[in-house]
Amino acid sequence: MHRPSRDTLISYIIGAALIVPMILPVLDNIEEGRRLLEVGALSARDRLRPNGLGPVSGLMLYVFATPIAITLSRTLRTKLVMIAGLVVLSLAVSSITTTIEQGDVVLGLSAAWLTLATVAAIALLAWRHHAHGEAAMRKRAEDLVAIVRDEVDQSRVSSADQVAAQVAATQDDDFRDVDLAEKMALAAIWQSAVDGGFKTFDRRVLRALASVRSDMSGNASVDPHGLGLAVLDRIVDRARRHLRQDRPRHGNTAGYGTPQAGGR
Repeated sequence: MHRPSRDTLISYIIGAALIVPMILPVLDNIEEGRRLLEVGALSARDRLRPNGLGPVSGLMLYVFATPIAITLSRTLRTKLVMIAGLVVLSLAVSSITTTIEQGDVVLGLSAAWLTLATVAAIALLAWRHHAHGEAAMRKRAEDLVAIVRDEVDQSRVSSADQVAAQVAATQDDDFRDVDLAEKMALAAIWQSAVDGGFKTFDRRVLRALASVRSDMSGNASVDPHGLGLAVLDRIVDRARRHLRQDRPRHGNTAGYGTPQAGGR
């Protein structure tokens, strides 16, 4: 199973399991309503909420918001944090609703505004953290793209020199090998940038580039002269050294320079 799908499945299982303790007060509410209805102490209209809408309001918020939060989150850790946050928020909403229904309107509204302000502050911090991470990852991806294009350009020049005495068809074949290596490397970088967060980008992109190199290795049908494999070897080596030599802190891209052209 693909990792994002596995993470989503795990998140849904955990999220569904957490519904159980949240639904128990609702079931108790329903049972209490049925009992009061039987003894004539409650009307049929109010039988589902004899103790108020507090438990139901929190449960409904959790049920509707959790799938959205899981879908929008990219990593398993983020999904679990979002689920935990929604559990706390749902309990807070239940408590606020119950407080207001019991007549403590001022206290309930004060708690509601405090909860809203807390959620807004957390959302703002999370957005800034995410934006900084995305900017740092985008910068790294751009640096790797520069490495790929630099190696491809140099390989084309070198290939042109090597086949100067050969027929033009052979030169075109060599260039096609280089073009294929370039497309595969750029696709690996792009896929790595969209598959996860900033913290694991280095590991993902190096694994993807190594996989591309493995696919081309020994494949004479797509790389008859071995030129594409040689380009990928240099790309992987430079990418590994570049990512290792300058690892900026999360969200801090200052000083993270573009790789020197022709670096080995």
